[in-house]
Amino acid sequence: MAYAHLDAILNPPDPHGIFLGSRPVRGKELFRHEVIVDTRWFRPRPVVYEQTERGFRRVPLREAGPLTITAKAPDTDVAGERLRRVAENPPPYNAATDNCQHVAREVVLGRRESPDVRGVGALVFGGLLFAALSSRPKK
Repeated sequence: MAYAHLDAILNPPDPHGIFLGSRPVRGKELFRHEVIVDTRWFRPRPVVYEQTERGFRRVPLREAGPLTITAKAPDTDVAGERLRRVAENPPPYNAATDNCQHVAREVVLGRRESPDVRGVGALVFGGLLFAALSSRPKK
C-alpha cells in the first residue's frame, strides 16, 4: 500500500509546515475526510488533527492511516494560530456547516468551505430544477 502522506512529508523540498490531508470516507467513497497534518519543525513527531462526529481530536500521524496531502498552508504561522484557536474552542460537529472539510480548510487555507457539501447542494438543486421543469404542463 502506498503512503502518499509519508512521501509528501518526509521528502524535501520542505517537509515542515501545516498541510491539508484527505482520504476517502469508509462506506461513502464519493466523499473525502479531510484532516490537518502538523509537521512544524518544533514537533518531535507529526500529528493529525481532525473534526469528527465525536469531536475535534489529535492523533499521531502514524496512527492516522493512509492520507494524501492535497495542500500546504501558504503561511505556517497564520495557519498555526488558526489551529490553536480551533483546538482551544472546537466547533460542534455539523455535517452541513462544521464538518471535517470546513474545519481543515479553514485552518490550512483560511477558507471555510466543503466541496462535498457544495456538491451535494448542486445535485439537490439540479434535481429540484429538473423535477420542476419536467412537471410543467405541455402545450
